[in-house]
Amino acid sequence: MYPTIVNNYVVVWKYDNWNFWNRSCLSRDEIVLFRLEEEHFPGNLNTGESIFFFVKRLIGIAGDTIWIKNGNVYVNGCLEKKDAYVIRRYNIQFRDYWSYQKFTQNNEIASIKLKMHGGIKADIYTSKDGMASIPASALIGKPLLNLNTIPSEKIFPKMSNWSLDEWGPAIVPKAGDSVYISIKNISLYYDLIKGENQSIEIVNNQILIDGKESNQYVFKRNYCFVLGDNRYSSMDSRHFGFISYENLSGNVVHIF
Repeated sequence: MYPTIVNNYVVVWKYDNWNFWNRSCLSRDEIVLFRLEEEHFPGNLNTGESIFFFVKRLIGIAGDTIWIKNGNVYVNGCLEKKDAYVIRRYNIQFRDYWSYQKFTQNNEIASIKLKMHGGIKADIYTSKDGMASIPASALIGKPLLNLNTIPSEKIFPKMSNWSLDEWGPAIVPKAGDSVYISIKNISLYYDLIKGENQSIEIVNNQILIDGKESNQYVFKRNYCFVLGDNRYSSMDSRHFGFISYENLSGNVVHIF
């Protein structure tokens, strides 16, 4: 969650029995603590632990539609506005070494290419606030976002051809809402439906729920979508999918 959380010390307001079920109090952009079992992770972590706790930012609540396009996050068709803190990767060309050194001493460098003529080119991880701190006189041209659009098996759901910066669109399931399911999107919801104690299988390109062919499913639980603020160094819903409200332990109320 860097740069929002640096020292890894936070105060969490733990959900009690009352607001555990009354999750209408959840709001987008708040920071939440949740738990996940190891089976939900892509690959094998080999840590010997079975349950992990994460702190991430709540981007989408139950019923929302999430779409990450060109590195920008859209919730219900609206561009995420509170993103000045989000770490992205920029391709920047500085006029001289002094300008480069002054800016990069507090920012992570992905790669650098020195040039004798034409300045210094570097891929740098920083936020919009960080970019705004660079005077135009220190740059050659306009900084460009260096997007990660390469599909990966570590991206949820597998075989989707989605990436860190190109994900969705996908509907976050909401209790009582009917969601259209097909062979094309069932990988998004298969484990969730199975986790709601439903029998689900795919036979001859047909989806069978409790033995009956289905193209709609009414969810019993509410789910959410989370992201880390350091978007290129974060394991979040782009990797393990939607989080059940029942897995939320509380929300962060203070950061040291």
